Amino acid sequence: MEDIKKIDGSNSVRFVNAQHAHFHSRAYEMVNEFGFAKVNVNAELATEYKSNIDAEIELNNEARAYIETPQLAAADSERDSITVYLFGAIRTAALSPIAQVREPAEALLLITKPYTGLQGEARDRQTTKTDGLILDLMKPENAARIAALGQTQIITLLDEANKKYQQIKDGLTNLKAAEDLEASKVVRPRTDANYQRITELIFATYLLGDAAIRAEIAPLIDRLNQFIAEQKTAHKQSQAQKGKKSDDNNNENPETVETP
Repeated sequence: MEDIKKIDGSNSVRFVNAQHAHFHSRAYEMVNEFGFAKVNVNAELATEYKSNIDAEIELNNEARAYIETPQLAAADSERDSITVYLFGAIRTAALSPIAQVREPAEALLLITKPYTGLQGEARDRQTTKTDGLILDLMKPENAARIAALGQTQIITLLDEANKKYQQIKDGLTNLKAAEDLEASKVVRPRTDANYQRITELIFATYLLGDAAIRAEIAPLIDRLNQFIAEQKTAHKQSQAQKGKKSDDNNNENPETVETP
């Protein structure tokens, strides 16, 4: 008895937006290369599928661009400038011929050494490390040293700038997430429905065709199934990596509770 090929379930509804768009974009390309007409997919359905995929890709591009607003860049630049000034002031003070200035500065050089290059860190990591720097510098013994250098107000300004950056980032993230969620609720189901109908037509054409037709369609089904398996694996790895990062963050900062 002939072994009947079937198209595997994709579980694409579980994919994040970027992977969801990529999955459907590649699936479209595979069927298009084979020929929609050969599997009884009419031009209207193929065009609708492509239109919905393009809409998803555009949403993802907008999401990436959204966080790069001038307001957020300005806030990041502000804290970078303060950080550079603070580190420079400590290094300069460590060269002072006045012992009351030089000695606390030398101690602060050791405290700030792990934070070297902080202003060049990835933005979210910089936020977390800046919080750590401020906590270290505000410990009683270090706060006295900072005061001896006349930099107490700079620490306050750095704290304010760091919180300002995070406030802007959170606001943009929450706003865009809400917008994307609403858009995705409309677009993603349409794309999935198009894909479902197309794969049904592929299977029906394969199943009802003669031996020659099945032999022609079989490689397409194999390609789709291979791609589906790869995307499922990528999704699982992504989820596992997210879980690992969450565990690492909780271990580094056990009192921090992440919001979805």
